Amino acid sequence: MIQNLFKNWNFAWLLRLLMGIFLVVEALKSGMWFLVVIGAVFVAMPLLNIGCCNAGNCSVAKPSSKKTNDEIDKFQEIINQDKPVLVDFFADWCGPCKMQAPILQDLKKKIGDAANIIKIDVDKNQAVAAQFGIRSVPTLMIFKNGEVKWKQSGVFQADELEKLIRQNT
Repeated sequence: MIQNLFKNWNFAWLLRLLMGIFLVVEALKSGMWFLVVIGAVFVAMPLLNIGCCNAGNCSVAKPSSKKTNDEIDKFQEIINQDKPVLVDFFADWCGPCKMQAPILQDLKKKIGDAANIIKIDVDKNQAVAAQFGIRSVPTLMIFKNGEVKWKQSGVFQADELEKLIRQNT
């Protein structure tokens, strides 16, 4: 029983437990009973495996490795083209990413079939984002024949991107 309780713990759970114990002790010293209750909740969460899918069983579906491999394989197929592929790594919650979207639409009108432009949602395609070391969004990359030709984070104007694509045609 005890072994099963601790086997899925991670640093966050241990920190939450210690923070809860500290809060309870300090609240008892100062007589602030409502903080004792909050501290007790912090202590109980890791003990009961509540609040995080990393500890215990959870009903949230975890991506299978087959799905992850399929995503990576499909992405590899796309970037292995003879013509340049501009990839926009974005997130729905990202303000600058929303600014970049209409710029990419304008760019597609300018370059036509000289290059492909694709968007990759980093929250839905975490394996692909991790494979290419995407740490911030938006991050734009240009690939040709599967090789990274250019990579930069931030919002870029259509003229700058057109010039980069033409250089890699």
